Amino acid sequence: MEGYGIHPMGLSIVQWLRELGRGVVDICYPGGCAACGVMQEPAGFLCEGCEQELQKIERAGGCYGCGMPLPAGSACPRCRGKGLYPFDQVLRLGVYGGPLRDLILRMKYHRQWTIAQSLARRLLRHGLVEMLLKDDVVIAPIPLYGWRQIGRGFNQAEVVAAELARQTGRPMVHPLARIRPTETQTRLHSKQQRAQNVRGAFALINPKIIDGRPVALVDDVMTTGATLREAGRTLREGNPGELSAIVLAVADPSNRGFTAI
Repeated sequence: MEGYGIHPMGLSIVQWLRELGRGVVDICYPGGCAACGVMQEPAGFLCEGCEQELQKIERAGGCYGCGMPLPAGSACPRCRGKGLYPFDQVLRLGVYGGPLRDLILRMKYHRQWTIAQSLARRLLRHGLVEMLLKDDVVIAPIPLYGWRQIGRGFNQAEVVAAELARQTGRPMVHPLARIRPTETQTRLHSKQQRAQNVRGAFALINPKIIDGRPVALVDDVMTTGATLREAGRTLREGNPGELSAIVLAVADPSNRGFTAI
């Protein structure tokens, strides 16, 4: 909206102030809903309203190839059955909106890493995610650049991946390194800008741990898929078996409610 500045974290001033207020609620009143901050008795992760809305988001259909929203039984008009190269499948918790969006913002920008653990456990309620993380699969998080991780205090993708590994008994591995700083993708609005921003951002540092093994690459939010694609291409140099992606949410790159293709 015109007239509002943008905070360095990629939020408008209004959004940032709202998130800051929620952070104060967390400190002073720890019984608040993790998404909306409303006090509840007894205390729990989410209030009843946010829990119902999140369940609705989780139940909504999605394309197994590219992760985008899709009515049950329909062919995907976005990837047309081709999926998101170089991945064999993309699995997600839901669309980036409502309480899921609120939870991810608080997780990333208020250091509430326990939210990442809770969302990881919700991912495992989905049969396809549970089925994927079996047998010889290794779990790999998208890495952050060193200084960004120091500034944030943690890598949210790594926390999600670690919880998935803990719950399933599958190993978490670190075959990738982020070798150069990149602009925050939320500040870039075209597919071309986002792809250029992450080009050459990753390096394969431990190919032996993925050689011939199926790999599940974990990230928090996928918008155009540029970061996942670049990381996936780099992983392919290590000759993995099946390569899949798991994300908490998929966001609409055009901000049109996924109506534009």
